[in-house]
Amino acid sequence: MNLDFAVLSERGKRPGNEDCIFPHQAEPQMDLFIVCDGVGGANKGEVASRLVCEFLAHKYKDNKIEHKAGFDADIFGCESKLQLQLSLNSDSEGMATTLALLKFQDNTAFIAHAGDSRVYHIREGQILYVTKDHSLVNELISTGYISEDEARTHPKKNVITKAITGDKNHTQADISTIPDIHTGDLFLLCSDGILEGIDTDFIADNFQSTSHPSFIIDLISKQCSMKSSDNYSAIVVKIQNE
Repeated sequence: MNLDFAVLSERGKRPGNEDCIFPHQAEPQMDLFIVCDGVGGANKGEVASRLVCEFLAHKYKDNKIEHKAGFDADIFGCESKLQLQLSLNSDSEGMATTLALLKFQDNTAFIAHAGDSRVYHIREGQILYVTKDHSLVNELISTGYISEDEARTHPKKNVITKAITGDKNHTQADISTIPDIHTGDLFLLCSDGILEGIDTDFIADNFQSTSHPSFIIDLISKQCSMKSSDNYSAIVVKIQNE
């Protein structure tokens, strides 16, 4: 499968960037993409996101994800890394990170996520698939208590209900596979800070089969530099002709 992609990761209006992405720049023959967002308000969020991102990148950059149980075992591996960090550094108590992972293999997209970092599958501006946030506001939307528009400005919009942590409780990432992939399809991985700058109308207008990933990333960057108060990270992947 021939892929083209572009990446973005900025601290926005925060003092530091707790997001971590893989890869950090365009590389040939890449089929693995990761966005991790250190949980805001928790200690060492930037360490948690880096450790999880680096662990999974090392594991799957040159290897297939054979089955869901194997991937779940590697989440245990991530948690062990965080537990070791915590045992050596008491100021890391509460460290946690979201995960959005996309791996292309055997003409299929393997997607795993935990928290409110997202993966989208888009065809000609139409969202065919998007991960469901593990967040308080998403639960409120599901019950009809608030609308999606209200969720964007809700005072507890940053409260997540699932993350990869260094405590003793194991987290299972949600896993999906997408076998129906066409030339010109686009995938977007992003941390929640991106969603302060773009919406579904932006996706409909700009995620077209004729659009280049670097062009889309530039547009996202401009929007988020004006509108996002949080760190913002995104990877745009396009399926090219073989």
